[in-house]
Amino acid sequence: MEEVAGPGSLAGGRMVLASAAVFLLPLAGAIAGAVWVRTGPSRQLAAALAGFVAGVAAAAGLIRRLRLRVIK
Repeated sequence: MEEVAGPGSLAGGRMVLASAAVFLLPLAGAIAGAVWVRTGPSRQLAAALAGFVAGVAAAAGLIRRLRLRVIK
């Protein structure tokens, strides 16, 4: 029987985890970067942007791992 969402897709708890990761990891990365660098507004902004990018990369990596586990 084929899944309703299609083969290899995220469903249930994995979908909730993926959705939370896509929203929360970039947000947490940006906040952590801004809090970590407090030397000036421009450096704080740069650190927040770098943290955001790191959070997006972390979320993408986590979702890839989740999808690999679903496919196998």
